[in-house]
Amino acid sequence: VTSYFPSKSTTNFGGWVSSSFTVALVNRSSSTIEYVRFEVKDESGRVYLLNEEEQELFAYETLSIKGSIRNALNPTAYWTYRHDGKLYTLSLPLSE
Repeated sequence: VTSYFPSKSTTNFGGWVSSSFTVALVNRSSSTIEYVRFEVKDESGRVYLLNEEEQELFAYETLSIKGSIRNALNPTAYWTYRHDGKLYTLSLPLSE
């Protein structure tokens, strides 16, 4: 399972980030995973964007989410998914 930004427009002023983006979660495995949550948080843990619409992501399927944030300090995007009953989290910095 991987994640990337198919599109992203970001302004970074000393770690303070504003961004409009599309982010993708890609199930590169041959089995189904369950998408649980997507969120963008800053370095203090403040949540700027949250999506908790759980759904199955079948083998080799991609889920994309569009979003935007303003003035977040060193924000990171987090995907949480479940596979075989175990939770996993992928992180992807927005400031790069």
